[in-house]
Amino acid sequence: IMMFIDDLQWADEASLDVLSSLLRSDGLKQFLFIGAYRSNEVKSDDHHPLAKCMLDIESSVGDAAVRRMEIGGLAPSDVTQFIVDSLEKDPAEVSVITDLVYSKTLGNIFFIRCALEELVRKNVLYFDIISYE
Repeated sequence: IMMFIDDLQWADEASLDVLSSLLRSDGLKQFLFIGAYRSNEVKSDDHHPLAKCMLDIESSVGDAAVRRMEIGGLAPSDVTQFIVDSLEKDPAEVSVITDLVYSKTLGNIFFIRCALEELVRKNVLYFDIISYE
């Protein structure tokens, strides 16, 4: 069984207590839990309820059973490649857009997509049906 919960930084203490009890249960076998949260909102030395919950779980089940993985933003070259692929243009043709998008999003793919959608909405980017570009 696998369970994924996103945005754990917004979970209330009662929900985190239920989660902690579940994950510390000795009867739980063949179970994978994946929790996602914004690390900029929850620091390991923070008094945030999620930070306390994670420390409690790690101390109960041991470090070997818990893996933390921080996923950062895309590198500028990855943002360039994403925009190049999306617009079917050469990197030199979209360098101004990629620099702007990266500076505003810091490589967060969700915000990159939102930025591109906003540029389409404002007709900064558009598809020319006559030339298919």
